[in-house]
Amino acid sequence: MKWLLCISILCFSANAAAVRIRAQRIEGGNVVTSHGTAYIENGKAITALHVVAEGEITIETDIGWIAASIEKSDKDFDIAILKPRAPVNIHQDIPKGTVILASARSNPVVAMPAEIVGSKSANCAKFDHGCSGAPLFKDGIFIGICTHIGAGVTYVPAVLVRELLK
Repeated sequence: MKWLLCISILCFSANAAAVRIRAQRIEGGNVVTSHGTAYIENGKAITALHVVAEGEITIETDIGWIAASIEKSDKDFDIAILKPRAPVNIHQDIPKGTVILASARSNPVVAMPAEIVGSKSANCAKFDHGCSGAPLFKDGIFIGICTHIGAGVTYVPAVLVRELLK
């Protein structure tokens, strides 16, 4: 399996958004940066744990990068709940259809067409490094958090993500 990293900037309501994230750490005297995408809901950022497991975490907002910390995580589902140190206020509509809001290769967050092919799997031709942690939507409804790719994009269903938020 090929693991991916992601976080970007997009919102669909006052309480939800997708943002770019990164985690930086020192390794052998060099700064190593992991990039990904996170889904913001009710003040929390949800992303793939492998993106933020090590290093100082920051989230991109409309006013720059802000610090965040891991509040909860689940290694089995590769999910982390982050607490930003300041409010993340970004607003944008989510396109109709099935889309993944992601920041491939550290580019700005965009809506990538996708197709759900199973209860935890989707296809997205543009899913790449930096997309891990990206939210999957169908007609504006949050479906899950994308964690990695193999034969397709694996995602953690929204019901499981929201359980971890409790």
